[in-house]
Amino acid sequence: MDRKHTALVFLDAKPERFRKDFRSWLEQNYHIYEEFERRAIRLAQTTWCGTASYPLKHLGAKSIWESMRYASAVRELSGEWKLNNTYTADCARLAMLMNPNLKGMFETRVGPLSARGL
Repeated sequence: MDRKHTALVFLDAKPERFRKDFRSWLEQNYHIYEEFERRAIRLAQTTWCGTASYPLKHLGAKSIWESMRYASAVRELSGEWKLNNTYTADCARLAMLMNPNLKGMFETRVGPLSARGL
């Protein structure tokens, strides 16, 4: 089973944790989720900050998203925002479900659009 299919299985198993339209978005933009997940895993493996060495306990989904947005804007100077903020939290939730090492790395809240939380 490929990773995209696995992601969709996770979504179907716990739809209450995600925006109703996230599945459709993910099917069309899986490459964006993959990049988010790759960056999250890389950051979670980081064990230093300046001169101190310690394991990271939390990550900022929004900071990962913004770094992706910046990289995308630099590469594609079209002026159109390809990464809006709509699915940041959903990508964080899915990354934590799919990667046991990321469990609890992102703080998530219950939003007004669904009864979600992790």
